[in-house]
Amino acid sequence: MYAHKAGVSKEVWDTEEKLCIQAGKDAGKNPGVSNPYNPVTQSTAAGAAGASFAAGFMNGILRRKAMYATYYGCLKAHGYVQRNLPEEQYQQYKKLKGAERDTRLYELTSADNTTDPVVPEDEYD
Repeated sequence: MYAHKAGVSKEVWDTEEKLCIQAGKDAGKNPGVSNPYNPVTQSTAAGAAGASFAAGFMNGILRRKAMYATYYGCLKAHGYVQRNLPEEQYQQYKKLKGAERDTRLYELTSADNTTDPVVPEDEYD
């Protein structure tokens, strides 16, 4: 799965991805705290329920869910759509290292035309 926004510049992609990664990290540290990219925590009741639910065993699961929901919500708010890379192309991508891998990801992210299917939001995890 990769984020796609046709024609996005490298500089804008780098900035927006870093912003969304940080928002996700912040949400993972405080999963019950309301944030604009995670609609689950938008009400006082949901925030309180989320905070109490985080106790004990479920804390790690809640943190991960809050982190990913926030990260993907942030990307969506910036106009990105999650797309599924076909298995064969994914295996080729996994073989790339360093700058080659970063370059390929940016090519996928910014492609003007792509036939890769959109991933439904309930399949992001």
